[in-house]
Amino acid sequence: MDVHDKARKILGAIDVLLIVMALAIALGFGFADPMPLITFVLFFAALASIIIFWRYKIPIVIVAVGVLLALKILTVETFIEYAHINVIAFLIGMMVVVAFLEDRGFFDALLGIMVSKFQKSARLLFVAMLALSALFAALLGEVSSTLFMCAIALKLAKKYELRPLPFVISVVFATNVGSAFTLLGNPVGVLIAFEGNLTFSDFLVWALPTGLIVLAATIALCLRLFRKDIAALDEGMKKERAASPADEGAYVQLLRHGGMRLPVAIFVGTIVGLVVYRPLEDIMGIERNTLLLAIPLIAAAVSLIAGKSASAEVIEKRVEWPTLLFFIFFFGIAGALQYAGVTAAIAGKIQGLSGGNTALAIAVVIVIAGISSAFMDNVLAVATFAPIVQGLGANAFPLWWALLFGACFMGNLTIIGSSANIIAIGLYEKGTGKSVSFYEWLKYGAVVATVQLLIALALTVVLHVYAFPA
Repeated sequence: MDVHDKARKILGAIDVLLIVMALAIALGFGFADPMPLITFVLFFAALASIIIFWRYKIPIVIVAVGVLLALKILTVETFIEYAHINVIAFLIGMMVVVAFLEDRGFFDALLGIMVSKFQKSARLLFVAMLALSALFAALLGEVSSTLFMCAIALKLAKKYELRPLPFVISVVFATNVGSAFTLLGNPVGVLIAFEGNLTFSDFLVWALPTGLIVLAATIALCLRLFRKDIAALDEGMKKERAASPADEGAYVQLLRHGGMRLPVAIFVGTIVGLVVYRPLEDIMGIERNTLLLAIPLIAAAVSLIAGKSASAEVIEKRVEWPTLLFFIFFFGIAGALQYAGVTAAIAGKIQGLSGGNTALAIAVVIVIAGISSAFMDNVLAVATFAPIVQGLGANAFPLWWALLFGACFMGNLTIIGSSANIIAIGLYEKGTGKSVSFYEWLKYGAVVATVQLLIALALTVVLHVYAFPA
């Protein structure tokens, strides 16, 4: 028996063990109806299989949804509802826009400006990339930030013949942190804002300061974890600088060139549109999030028309169809938990853990919501815990921030922890032809996410229990 056969047997045994553990946990809830029990076990079985056999993630989620439909745990209508087709359409639009900008050399020019601006220090360039990733996430959302910044990270790695994974992972870590800065950064923030009756200003006061401290710690950690790759980048930049120093003005002029006007207009228009879409919806009197979807679709249509003959190739080859397919079916099996009433049962069990202690309640919410978000769609995880927090009335305010930080920061823990992670890995695999295992991500994500969570937990307790007790 070779090493691979032994590994498969060991992983298979772990898979079975996880399923048995899920069954034991589910039995502890005492479901009167067998369907929630079956749903709980099927979800854990699919999740364990995805973690262990990441290469076969798409067949796994397809089979899982098929079984859920066959057992009448999901219906066709509920599957479509939980598949979040609006999110999929948003991603398609943004992927088309990114492909157009890349083909027109927009990211090459942007990368050239960044390299020339920080050409004397690879560390400063690296810090600037992560800061920009967080800023884009706060203003445009984590998905848009991931699409833009991963394109730049991959370009940077290719330009200097570096390992691209450290730069892609670092960009995602910063993006997930930045998504907690404002309510625009993540669907989780929007959901919490509605449920907790929180404003944009509330996020700037209570989320942004903690987020900035966590971002600083994240950048410091990434500088340490990937110091060899940053050193290799520095060496490559020194050689290039010795041969021909980068001219920032030349790249700025490139962006101002007539042929770059449309790409720049699409980029700026998309960013501005995503920032101001909510007030525009209120002015126009249309349903919430309509323009959030319309703006990238219109930008994608303009990009396809401008691309002319290349439009078919963009749709066929530049849109990450495997990633989108995984999203659709994974959202479906995660949504089955809510549809079958499993999430309500779990929420009821968790509700009694904290008692009346605010600090303990913050710890319970941030840890459990964080772990849940790391292994399932964080929107569904937040939707699970929101009714619990809502029911605490006057004591709920600090818990909304615990919920936000747990969902956003612990998304860095696993390769499936957030939409940004899955999209980034899809771009990485398509751009390099190499795959990333669940464990390869986890060895970095475990360190970064743990530090982020501990900092957020400490700051939330200090702010809301000692500095400004409600």
